[in-house]
Amino acid sequence: MCRSLGKALRVAGKPVHAAVSGMTRHVRSAVLFCPVAVLLLLSITILSSCATVPAVVAPEGFAVYERQNDFLAVSPEGVRFKVRYEKNEPEQDLEFWKEALEIHMDGSGYEKLSSDTFETADGEGFYFEWVAPVGQEDWIYLTAVTVHEEWIAVAEAAGSFPMYKKYRERLMKSLESISRPD
Repeated sequence: MCRSLGKALRVAGKPVHAAVSGMTRHVRSAVLFCPVAVLLLLSITILSSCATVPAVVAPEGFAVYERQNDFLAVSPEGVRFKVRYEKNEPEQDLEFWKEALEIHMDGSGYEKLSSDTFETADGEGFYFEWVAPVGQEDWIYLTAVTVHEEWIAVAEAAGSFPMYKKYRERLMKSLESISRPD
């Protein structure tokens, strides 16, 4: 999933297309096409937008990994559950982010299995469940969003179909525990 829904990659405070327009042709080509430069720019964007570990309760039976900018929990069978905060830029409502995520995932080749809303202590969120082949198995990929004024919480979970199904209710309960950043 795109690390930042709708957020333009920026260089020196300008969108990439504006920042590179004043560069020489050779420098511009290196910045736009060099994988190292792209990864560096993405890393800077990601690190600057993720400032706080989300407040969320891990699904029962999942091990929690201490991380600096996101919440990660993994089941014994490898089902992963991750939550992070992103700046709500440009500031939009839940319906906007729902439509943006659906368009992005459909365009990326995922097949929508289901979608619904859920309630947190701070308001409403939505989730999609997608199916995609991974090797010889079908995997389920959950994407969920809640909006907290200037922040959005983005949750993701993934696992093989039988393992995801085993933990689905626990994952849904964890989604409901997501709260706004401090």
